[in-house]
Amino acid sequence: MDIAVTDIGSNAIKYKVFSDSGELKEYVREPLRLGTDVFNHGHIRDKTRKQLVNLLIKFKQSFDSKNISQQHFIATSALRDANNKNEIIEALANHDIYLNIISGNEEAELLTNFTTKYRSYGVVDIGGGSLDIYVNDGAKSSYASFNLGAVRLLHISAKKIIDEKQKLQSWLENFQSVEIIYGLGGNLRCILEIGNGEKKVSSESYLMLLDKFKKMNNDTLVNNYLIPEDRVDIVPLAGELYKEIMEQLRASYLKSSFWSISNGLIEKIIRESKE
Repeated sequence: MDIAVTDIGSNAIKYKVFSDSGELKEYVREPLRLGTDVFNHGHIRDKTRKQLVNLLIKFKQSFDSKNISQQHFIATSALRDANNKNEIIEALANHDIYLNIISGNEEAELLTNFTTKYRSYGVVDIGGGSLDIYVNDGAKSSYASFNLGAVRLLHISAKKIIDEKQKLQSWLENFQSVEIIYGLGGNLRCILEIGNGEKKVSSESYLMLLDKFKKMNNDTLVNNYLIPEDRVDIVPLAGELYKEIMEQLRASYLKSSFWSISNGLIEKIIRESKE
């Protein structure tokens, strides 16, 4: 029996369909920048709200046509902060779409389901609204969420950014160095795309690629490297955050991963079904 997980983020709406053993069968991403509304105005405007509701109805119809009975709709930072989120929850419930708005802490906790062969590592998910992180340095591990999403950084004051970065830096001081940092989502993938296509790079190579990315104009990035237009303005911001985390944890490597909080939720569902 297949399971569908829809992730309603601040920069895009994505779904993944998994088998009941956790195998990924389908992935769809639709750009819709909810964060621009919320981080500028405090709420999701009518036009965006209608786009969101219509898109989720389309997703649900697709799931229903494939007889997927387990459908999970999870929302993160933008909807957490939207002061009209209850109206949206009600509007979706009228179409039998039941939205689960998870906290930043819950979002970060899902990263603990990530598995790797490395003894010491970090898992970083820089979304549109929040930066979620899990670190295991071999001696201790913890997870946290910070309001440092790349879309949010476009719209908040320099003071708020500095304050939030200081919180992140203080939290990272609790750990020893790690061997590798895994970057989830498309931002790190976009930076690595302008290299030779490798998913794993040394910290030195990453710094060179980030510098190269920031020097390119948007047309070159979109046309020559097929970087999505809805990402070109936020990738450098996310890239700097990866750099800061990498340097503070003294990581030797960075690796891009297609794993996401949807995978984390699926693994949690499968594990709990066996208990």
